[in-house]
Amino acid sequence: MKKKNAAALMAAAMAASLLVGCGGGAASSSAAASTAESTPAESTAESTAADTTADGDETLTVWAWDPNFNIYALKQAEAIYQKDHPNFKLNIEENVYSDIETKLITAATSEDYSTLPDLFLMQDYSYHKMVANFPGIYTDLTDSGLDWDKFSGGKLADSTVDGHHYGLPFDNGASVMAVRSDMIENAGLTVDDFKDLTWSEFEEKAQKVVDANGVPMLTSSGGSELIIEMMQSAGASPVVDGEVKIADNAALKESLTVYKDMVDKGILAEYTDWDQYIASMNDGKAAGVINGCWIMSSVQAAADQSGKWAIVNMPKLDGIDGATNYANCGGAS
Repeated sequence: MKKKNAAALMAAAMAASLLVGCGGGAASSSAAASTAESTPAESTAESTAADTTADGDETLTVWAWDPNFNIYALKQAEAIYQKDHPNFKLNIEENVYSDIETKLITAATSEDYSTLPDLFLMQDYSYHKMVANFPGIYTDLTDSGLDWDKFSGGKLADSTVDGHHYGLPFDNGASVMAVRSDMIENAGLTVDDFKDLTWSEFEEKAQKVVDANGVPMLTSSGGSELIIEMMQSAGASPVVDGEVKIADNAALKESLTVYKDMVDKGILAEYTDWDQYIASMNDGKAAGVINGCWIMSSVQAAADQSGKWAIVNMPKLDGIDGATNYANCGGAS
């Protein structure tokens, strides 16, 4: 199978069937350099991962993370594509994103692209800096035949550099708050009580859930995701016109204040290890989580909790103009 054509065809299959949530991202940091010296029509990288064997087997190697979501989605895409291409196979290798980016940089700096797969999942926030610094890794998909107008402009912006498309949008990261309805009911409240709240209203109700169940209301991966979501829900950012702006940033100050207050009160538990973070939901060590909608695949992994989770919107910042109950977190292509 000709690698470039196979990648484009596989991309088309994924685009047609898999535009739902993804995993594990920090906020966009496209303030990094976004202008490459060149925008090659096709990648200079030649991976040796795709081969056609003697029996006609056509295999593409792909790197991705999260068996419950991304890898599951890739397997579904493989099955769809195999209906018309029965000899096609995906060789899926599980890698956390930090390892994927390290391997990409290592290959690019050594100019040895033979270590790379045919396809790899990539956090949206890394595209601009990676394409700017290592353009040889990527195939330009601009003229691949995909109808780019089918994708949202906000999503496309992450993987589009100087008008060229270097990635296929894979998911969306609309923020949700997933809550344990049984734990909420133990506190004499209902799921509806947690809809359309401000953060101060949320903290008041969350404290009742903590007291009734002996576990934090929310679990956090210990990174900046929740703080960024808080800011984004008010249309704010720590980066303004390409520069980090911390002073006089009212939304950032309020977000940090709320976050610290919840940690101090035991409403929010922080985990620096991702596996422990996921386990805190599945093991009943927290009554809820706020993250991109892709977190639902991890929540659903605990079959014994089926029917005990509900989805509501996130709280909004108090006293901040333009504050809403909606944000976005993470995403990949």
